Amino acid sequence: EWVMYVLRVGLQKPGKPKLDNDHGHSATDGLTNAAAPRFSGIYAPNFRIDLFDGAALLGSTTTDAAGAWWFTPAAALADGAHAISLRAIDVNGNLSELSPATAITIDTVRPTVSVPGGRSKPTDPGRPTAYLSDDELGGALASDDSGFVTLTRSGVPAGNAFAVGATTITYTATDAAGNEVVVTQLVNVADLEL
Repeated sequence: EWVMYVLRVGLQKPGKPKLDNDHGHSATDGLTNAAAPRFSGIYAPNFRIDLFDGAALLGSTTTDAAGAWWFTPAAALADGAHAISLRAIDVNGNLSELSPATAITIDTVRPTVSVPGGRSKPTDPGRPTAYLSDDELGGALASDDSGFVTLTRSGVPAGNAFAVGATTITYTATDAAGNEVVVTQLVNVADLEL
């Protein structure tokens, strides 16, 4: 009498996938402006790795001789929240359990910025420059759907003393995911002595 035994091999459960391009003001918050973000991890050498977004299969990759793997989705993921998990498969088709999910949020929407219009002014009497206060220059406003945005200004000369000719002031708005918008304001100074 023959007895056949079926041996089921249990594979080690993989660890969470790592988000390689975690952009923005934090490198650990899972927020990125990469629509097709790269993931990586370590498992055993020469295993197939399937990656999932929730229940949807994103694609597969293979671990190298050191067990390292990398994966970038072929298609962009939609803006919003995603739960990325993986499972390992050996050459015999044995499957591991799904790994714990890595929560990420994709935000590719740039902030909006409004800046004051251009300014024109003659040089101050007896001076080769024109003084324009911050109030005269006006203030820029930035907003973003994430609720977080930083706004920086550059190009204003020391003491707000603008030389004859055109000066470009640059405003840069950056949201939490690292999306950036750059806008400019032009200040023209005419030489009063001419």
